[in-house]
Amino acid sequence: MKQLTVVIRAEFSIPDDWKLLKHPSGLQALQVGEHFVSFDLVPFVTKSRDSNAEWKDAEEGVVEGIMDMVVTADAQLVVGTQH
Repeated sequence: MKQLTVVIRAEFSIPDDWKLLKHPSGLQALQVGEHFVSFDLVPFVTKSRDSNAEWKDAEEGVVEGIMDMVVTADAQLVVGTQH
């Protein structure tokens, strides 16, 4: 079996009132008003080879099968200030 490593990096400009905290469940999360937001890997699937293909995260059985192959996953949230 082979190993696949997926590296995703995203930068957001967020309002000053969003706070980074450790949720009681143990996840690192953003507090956005009364909501807590964390990030996870979500695979998207299509059967189409068309350049305008529609990609979905709910293709029955396929996404679950891929997620069953995940050995480790981690999301690191870092809040910094812009100058």
